[in-house]
Amino acid sequence: MLIRVLLTNNSAPMKHLSRIGVVSKIFRWNIEISVILVRIAGFFSMRDLFQHLEFTGFGPSSVLPEGSEPVSGQIKKNSPGGLKHQVKVLVPKEPGIYGLVDSSGILIYVGKAKNLRKRLQSYFLKKKSKEKKLIRRAALICWQTCFSEFHAFLREIEVINLFLPNANVMGVAHRLRPVYLVLTSSEAPAIKLLKKLPGKYLEAFGPFNQGKTLRNAINILNETLGLRDCAEKTLIHFANQKTLLEIQPQFGCLRFEIGNCLGPCAGGCSRTAYLGKVRQIKEFLKGETAPVLEILRNQMSEFAGSLQFEFAGLVKQKIQTVEIFSQILQKVKDSGKLNFIYWQKLKDGQFAINIIREGVLIHAEIVEQFKSKLPLPKSLIEKIRRKVKDNKKVLWESYQKLLIQRWFKKMKNELDQTIPLPKV
Repeated sequence: MLIRVLLTNNSAPMKHLSRIGVVSKIFRWNIEISVILVRIAGFFSMRDLFQHLEFTGFGPSSVLPEGSEPVSGQIKKNSPGGLKHQVKVLVPKEPGIYGLVDSSGILIYVGKAKNLRKRLQSYFLKKKSKEKKLIRRAALICWQTCFSEFHAFLREIEVINLFLPNANVMGVAHRLRPVYLVLTSSEAPAIKLLKKLPGKYLEAFGPFNQGKTLRNAINILNETLGLRDCAEKTLIHFANQKTLLEIQPQFGCLRFEIGNCLGPCAGGCSRTAYLGKVRQIKEFLKGETAPVLEILRNQMSEFAGSLQFEFAGLVKQKIQTVEIFSQILQKVKDSGKLNFIYWQKLKDGQFAINIIREGVLIHAEIVEQFKSKLPLPKSLIEKIRRKVKDNKKVLWESYQKLLIQRWFKKMKNELDQTIPLPKV
């Protein structure tokens, strides 16, 4: 009876509380809607502060063959027949790049194609897709032929990084954020991932796409060999090294205490012992992965022998990560060995000559005749010598290395159309 009376007496407050909850929800919804409206208003007000430059062309190029004149064209939405009919009639069946421009004259998307007409026609076939949404926004379609699919592949990235269209998610160089694997040249060398190459170092490889596998592999190598990963400004004090007033410095981190760092910062090891581990990491970077993998396999066997299978499984994952990392490292090394002349026969009987040095396109031109099995013309050798001496940096050099590496990985047969660069 008492419980029933209490519930009866408390029914009014409960209804009052439920009403308060509804009001609070409505109030919260109003706040969220007002925040969204303020953001939209701010976006349009900020957009109006800057003058939008109308798209007038793809601009100059450093990747298209020197002295060549690519064919460009454009079609408008309000022209007779509409975009779909004009694509079928006017767009050429050649490799190149294309751009979609909205009604305000802003380039919103850039793409490449082996066959420009076929690619643009596909935008009108799919009912629900990204392409369909883009073509609805487009008031103008423009294109530029690029002689070969390889040049279109590089030209697309060049234009994307010049205009930064808002619909292009991939291909923006500053979003890639490549890193370099560096073995520093400090008193106690360390292996690290750096955004830029320092002035001095023992070994350096890259660029790499920054990823979880890469970071994990570096941590595993440091823990396995006991190398430090602290800041370069950390003071180093090897064992048996004299100090002022014989005061031993303190360790800067807990890695020494848990046993996965030799502790060169506070006398944890001798200089000879630490440099011995540095030699091991040098051998690993050169391709001798067996010693490091043997250490990890011994650890896995010890855990398995003592029936600690969870720890053995963790070490097995480390072994797999290190093996994958060694494969990635080898690919980057191979891209640095890309020093050759890559020739392509064009449809009109001419040849495109691409000079690739250390994975970067430094020169391209169209020639009437080219024979790969004969000695190279003196004029071409002189151009190679000038380009090598020039040593002019490409604006997105690190990204271009990754692109050209990706191209020859995908088009393996194209390596048959390469000849080594002559010594200059």
